[in-house]
Amino acid sequence: LATFYEFNLTIPSLTLRSAPAELEVALSPGRLVAGSVQFPRGCVGLVHTRALRSRHQLFPTNIDGDVAGEGAIIPWEEDLVLEDDPYLLLLQGWSDDDSFPHTVTWRFNVLSMEGVLISRESATLEARLRRRALGEEL
Repeated sequence: LATFYEFNLTIPSLTLRSAPAELEVALSPGRLVAGSVQFPRGCVGLVHTRALRSRHQLFPTNIDGDVAGEGAIIPWEEDLVLEDDPYLLLLQGWSDDDSFPHTVTWRFNVLSMEGVLISRESATLEARLRRRALGEEL
């Protein structure tokens, strides 16, 4: 019931934040439940990246924030329902490295819409049972 996505964003040397390398990626409808960004060795914190949806920054959450690293995978849990088309994200990256291009790898795990609906139904049933057990629902 889940779909795993992996996208490589190659960022040339001396790419400015004001003119970032970009890659538009398509996901499927459903619930985005996890993501990660992997930085190869050699980035030494000079490569930065972020993800946007409909011109709004999603990852990292803080506006004007970005993710940077060196030989690291930065994972996070997420709970973002992708119900409305387009199911697109814009990956952006820039680099202060004056010698080499670098490729960062973005990964996303999307629970299918069927799984989202089952999850919602389960939550509704659980809430009703809880209210009934507490005597709040007749």
